[in-house]
Amino acid sequence: MKQSLCRATVIVLTVTSLVTGASYPLQGQEYLRTQPLNSRWLSRQTGIAVLGVGLVAAFLVDQPVRRGFNDPGDTGEPVIAVGNRLGNPRNALPVLGAFVGISLISGSPALRRTATDAFLASATAAGATVALKFAVGRSRPDNGADADRFHPFTSNASFPSGHTAIVAAAATSLASHTRSVPVRIGLYSTILVTGLARIRSDRHWLSDVIAGGTVGVLSARFIGQRRGRGLQPTIGPGGAGFSLSF
Repeated sequence: MKQSLCRATVIVLTVTSLVTGASYPLQGQEYLRTQPLNSRWLSRQTGIAVLGVGLVAAFLVDQPVRRGFNDPGDTGEPVIAVGNRLGNPRNALPVLGAFVGISLISGSPALRRTATDAFLASATAAGATVALKFAVGRSRPDNGADADRFHPFTSNASFPSGHTAIVAAAATSLASHTRSVPVRIGLYSTILVTGLARIRSDRHWLSDVIAGGTVGVLSARFIGQRRGRGLQPTIGPGGAGFSLSF
């Protein structure tokens, strides 16, 4: 138990430190965290602390949750099958890319912003999870290993859940563009369905799913804050393409 707790704490500290570092860009030669305390800073620190505690708690119950919840034989169950397909990058990214294309053809600036944000957020989440998976190297539950087996910089790719991250990024981004409560509930429910599907089909631990969802939400917020900068789709008389702005 002590060994598992130590490993969980190391992983959580690494992930939360990356999140913290990304949240405080350089201002000249000093970090933003050297500035006087304010409510926004305290709120952010509280959120990071809650995330860290939540992940550690999830690590500690990964094994019993797997024993009591998953059923590899149910991967064909309709809800589980949908959840497993939703976050598959081979499905999600082409669909979101097609959405961007449709938005360009429509000529609607609002639709273009919505589609572009969702696509870029999901692509960012996908890239971030690939990097984290390689760095952490956690064994998947269906490999027969215990929840505390980590082999950094190997092909082990359980932590975090990429499927959950992609769906969370798309859902969070799309939800930010609508005021409809039912639509938001529907979008956020896809995160829950995907996460449960990944655990149920024995592809991820509970903590993998929580971490993946966090990566997705942060990716969506990052893209939303940078709206109008970076890579943007364009269409004109000469055809369609992308423009890069800073």
